[in-house]
Amino acid sequence: MITPEQVKDLEKFVSQQLTKNPLPIVKGNTIFLGNIIIRKSATGYSVIDRKENISVIKTFSKRAALAAAKTYINNKSIEHIVNLDKKYQKYYNDCVFYKYGIDKTTSDNKKDVLETRLECAEIDLTFIKNNLDRLILF
Repeated sequence: MITPEQVKDLEKFVSQQLTKNPLPIVKGNTIFLGNIIIRKSATGYSVIDRKENISVIKTFSKRAALAAAKTYINNKSIEHIVNLDKKYQKYYNDCVFYKYGIDKTTSDNKKDVLETRLECAEIDLTFIKNNLDRLILF
């Protein structure tokens, strides 16, 4: 049987954890994470601090925006996330370029080269996605 004291302790624990690690709330194209707002824009995602009323960072990917928001909430530097986001954008665009080249080329040699480059870009993109996911979750 749960006692009222245990219920109070559980409520206290949950409220403390929510202030340390707020849960994301999604409404339309906006994600709320504590005092941080993440909005989708034409060029990517904007991370905005509601409390200070400043734009923290603009990112290409949603993963980088979430990682930047979490890092910003913890008062840590977001330079590493900026670099990862730039690499993410580069490899994503490379994948799009290589896929288009594979579809349009008639040369078998060129197609083989593009397929190899596409595989390398996809591997690098997956590595960056995993790094950003680690920053979001841990």
